[in-house]
Amino acid sequence: DDPELHGTVYCWGYNEQGQLGDCTVTNRGAPVRVTLPRRRAVQVAAGARHTCAVLEGGELYCWGANFESQLGDNLRPSPDCASTVSGIGSGACVPLPRQVRDLGPVSQVAADENTTCALLSVGSVVCWGANMAREFGRVAPSDGRHRTAVTGVDDAVQIVMGGDTVCALRGRDGAVLCWGGNTLCGLGRITSTASETPTEVSG
Repeated sequence: DDPELHGTVYCWGYNEQGQLGDCTVTNRGAPVRVTLPRRRAVQVAAGARHTCAVLEGGELYCWGANFESQLGDNLRPSPDCASTVSGIGSGACVPLPRQVRDLGPVSQVAADENTTCALLSVGSVVCWGANMAREFGRVAPSDGRHRTAVTGVDDAVQIVMGGDTVCALRGRDGAVLCWGGNTLCGLGRITSTASETPTEVSG
């Protein structure tokens, strides 16, 4: 048990958009170490084709597909990746972790297919990327490069994304709030209607 490896991130599987974070777009059948700053990762989330990690101190790094700005900014790959991976450089794919800046300390990150949400240390939730199912807590689709704070969530202690649904555990009373898509009754209601309003799940 090597203490030097505690908090190290390894990824494997499909890598067509650089979601393994190894500066390639080569699929991997065995775990490869993700190149992150020399600080421990405390939590990892994987979307369909992008990945994010929270490091000690609350910094957030993301990598992989960026077609919907799900990496948190109009990020560009580092020069070494751009020169070694054919076709990389348009910003649609970032195969090496890049920091998502100007968020403040992050406690947790969650990801679905094309959307990312971060739980900040102050208890608020901020989302970016695609907003096809109202994951931002708002109706209208918006430019994914502009991060959106979810209205009505200010003391969350945990978040999770599944499919097109987002849920948060509220700190003050342990209530669960959900919003977004409801195609599989993810909002805890027997209806297929999406909701932009975080609503307490009863039961």
